[in-house]
Amino acid sequence: MFLGVLPRDQTFSSVKRMFWVDGYPLGDMLVDMLDRMAEAGVLLKNDEDVQYKWNPAPIDLS
Repeated sequence: MFLGVLPRDQTFSSVKRMFWVDGYPLGDMLVDMLDRMAEAGVLLKNDEDVQYKWNPAPIDLS
């Protein structure tokens, strides 16, 4: 999903190091945000492979 961090026309291959290399603040922030979304039940997380996906069940965020 488009999060608005990078321009839509930016290719992922040109910026992937910011997400996949330890120590880049943007990558660390993304992992933290994904983990928080998983804790809230918005995402489902596969800890073994560190994969995330949308939770298909309706979530009450109120």
